[in-house]
Amino acid sequence: MNLSQALVARGDVDLHLVTVSPWVTHSQTVEVEGMTIHIVKGGVPTLHRGWPRFLPLDAATGFRMEARAVRFELRQIKPDLIHAHGTEKGYALTAMHSGYPYLVSIQGIIAEYYKMDPCLYYRLMRPREANVIRRTKNFTCRTHFDTSYVRRLNPSAKIFNICEAMSPVFWEGQWESKGGYRILFVGSGAPRKGFDDLIAAAAVISEKFHAVSIDAVGIFSGKRRETLARTADKARIAIRFHGFQTAPAISELHRQCDLFVLCSSIENSPNTLAEAMVSGMPCVSYDVGGVSSMIDAGRTGLLVAPGDITGLAAAAMELMGDRRKAQHLGAAAASAARSRHRPEHVAAATWDAYRDILAASGKDFA
Repeated sequence: MNLSQALVARGDVDLHLVTVSPWVTHSQTVEVEGMTIHIVKGGVPTLHRGWPRFLPLDAATGFRMEARAVRFELRQIKPDLIHAHGTEKGYALTAMHSGYPYLVSIQGIIAEYYKMDPCLYYRLMRPREANVIRRTKNFTCRTHFDTSYVRRLNPSAKIFNICEAMSPVFWEGQWESKGGYRILFVGSGAPRKGFDDLIAAAAVISEKFHAVSIDAVGIFSGKRRETLARTADKARIAIRFHGFQTAPAISELHRQCDLFVLCSSIENSPNTLAEAMVSGMPCVSYDVGGVSSMIDAGRTGLLVAPGDITGLAAAAMELMGDRRKAQHLGAAAASAARSRHRPEHVAAATWDAYRDILAASGKDFA
């Protein structure tokens, strides 16, 4: 929504958002903050839920039912251009078959997720994602990681390097060192997010800084949460599970905590890291995927080889023990991130991409 709001704020965009949701009883259209949102009923017919992980019929059918409903909305809208966000669902597939000029923004990369989690959904979506990449002319990419993936499958693609717009709420304050030992994790309990590694690293840190603790934001299933809590208890690490939180609540946790740690086994350009950097938090991350396009190692944060728990602990302790360095890295992170993730800047770059694509297709905005 951050990019959408910034585009609408320009005053020269008639913006329609089309999204599929299993949680509504029927398709509906609402006007919100100057944009028209089309909510298409999706998921299991007659039930208000998505397809279960063990039976992903949406992916198996190429999102046929949802695509039909989305195409109906497109016929009413008659857009000049479609901007499909992500290859993880059916939006890019629908845009590809719509007949309109379109742009696909790469978010996560299914082919990489499948290596970590070879579930049925990713197995079904992997060839569909590859098909979209090979047949699409225009992409926005955020990092060297997604850019190289697109280039490998489609060397002739036009790539616009545009970062994600972050919520303005993260500009409202600047992190300051409080001399504590609270580590902030924002993600989920999914194994690829690496929370087990963070607990193991915190156990090492606690040998030097006994008061170390973890604030965990995100959805952790009941059984997974219990397992992680038991592991932390054995290591005598205090964990505060906050569950899902809004952007303002996460911004407040940025101010309260002392260090942001990202320990995923795969990421492209995690918004959680971008938000922490915009807030000016000192950040430590595994050097995975596109993270090194976001963190300039040693200048705007610290990078650690993935899976190196000892290195992760050492990097965290380095910043906990040197508050001046932590403050310096956080300030440098904020300076870099606030430039590339500012919604107005992202909207301007996105608008330029739209004009370029339409000009190449022989069209232009009125």
